Amino acid sequence: MSSPEGFGLLGMSVARDPASVLLPSGEALTPEQLKRLLPRLRRSTLELHLVRHGRLASFAIDRFEFSEFVVTTPRGEASLKVKW
Repeated sequence: MSSPEGFGLLGMSVARDPASVLLPSGEALTPEQLKRLLPRLRRSTLELHLVRHGRLASFAIDRFEFSEFVVTTPRGEASLKVKW
């Protein structure tokens, strides 16, 4: 079974390598230079609420919440607040 160009077996698009990032001078940034410029997630908190319906039943995740995002940038650390 073949799929159209750029699409996976389920018809969903497949990620491709992005084009180079160019400086105003026309010079392309290397992947290492780009990694240094982009923010990196340093820390976040995931809170899980588990439920079990009956003594012999397995636990299940009832709800979850991400919070306390901290990213590292070239200028230092920054705390992010996200509204859901």
